[in-house]
Amino acid sequence: MDSFEKHIKKNKAFFDEKAPNSRKMWEHIEAELDKGEHSHDNEPKLGSTIVGMILLLLVLVGIGLGINHVVESNKAPVLMAHNASEELNAIDHHYTRLVGLKIDQLRQSEQLSDLEKEDFLEYIEELTNEQSELKVKLEKNINNEEVLEAIIENFNQQIKLIQQLLERVNHTNNIQDETGIYI
Repeated sequence: MDSFEKHIKKNKAFFDEKAPNSRKMWEHIEAELDKGEHSHDNEPKLGSTIVGMILLLLVLVGIGLGINHVVESNKAPVLMAHNASEELNAIDHHYTRLVGLKIDQLRQSEQLSDLEKEDFLEYIEELTNEQSELKVKLEKNINNEEVLEAIIENFNQQIKLIQQLLERVNHTNNIQDETGIYI
């Protein structure tokens, strides 16, 4: 036998425990309950319940505001594109009307031959085709200011060229008097 077993046999009386008296144990528990010494730590308190509800409400409001922000931010590019499209349509209408008026003046000019008019209008048509290509680029990226400026510059170039031709034709056909004034 080893020393551990010898120690257990020698002190066997200390290792034997008496069986618990369950009746005395329950009497002791009931006495403590009657005194009100028991704890209510497991029961939720009204204050903590209200705080929890307020926190839950704040979280839900925050989530709602976050979702609303995402929805509104998704609408913003659509509104900007719509506004830009309206602006482009207004610019296009204005300049198309001006170019059309200048072309009508060119066609009504009696100082130019039909061949000269057609040659010049072919060049204006090339500018119009370039402008159409720019509009396609602008539709892909409606907020591209460089393309919008190029479209406006194209319109201005058409108007300027037609105006210069009309002024040159009108200027050469006028006769100067002796004071240098065109009659």
